[in-house]
Amino acid sequence: MKMKKNVYFFVFVLLLSLSVTSCKKDSATTNTKTTGSASVSGTLKANLDMTNDTTQNGTPQIQNENVPAGTLITFIIDSKDLQDNPDSAYVYPKLEYTTTVEANGAFSISLPANTNPINAEVRFADFRYNVIVGFQGSTPITHNLIFSKAVDHVSIYNKAVVIKDYTY
Repeated sequence: MKMKKNVYFFVFVLLLSLSVTSCKKDSATTNTKTTGSASVSGTLKANLDMTNDTTQNGTPQIQNENVPAGTLITFIIDSKDLQDNPDSAYVYPKLEYTTTVEANGAFSISLPANTNPINAEVRFADFRYNVIVGFQGSTPITHNLIFSKAVDHVSIYNKAVVIKDYTY
């Protein structure tokens, strides 16, 4: 009888230890390991005044202007890329960081990064603008247009300082 109790106790301890070591991955173990950051800055421009698209000698040349202040730029990073040893069975969340363009067309953002280069997706918000297309006397003639820009990518790594200028 005592032998039977020892076997039951052994099985109980074995099952208990298996249940402790076979838990599902929880949020505490999915936190990203960021060893640093990268800085991305630049300008965002579009052709908002078509009347100035010539040089002094009359040669056509597009002159882009600053996009409206407050235009959003979103950077998306796969948090799996921030892991030293990612778990291939786990679906890591995408991390989103946004910044806005200032009146001078400039933007700047700090993004999490590690020592290995990672690819950040860059998304640009659409915006609507009354583009100057000509003049009737001194009164500007405008057309209301929606500006859209395709997704872009930027490579970042710890302590990187990336300067990117974008045009709609």
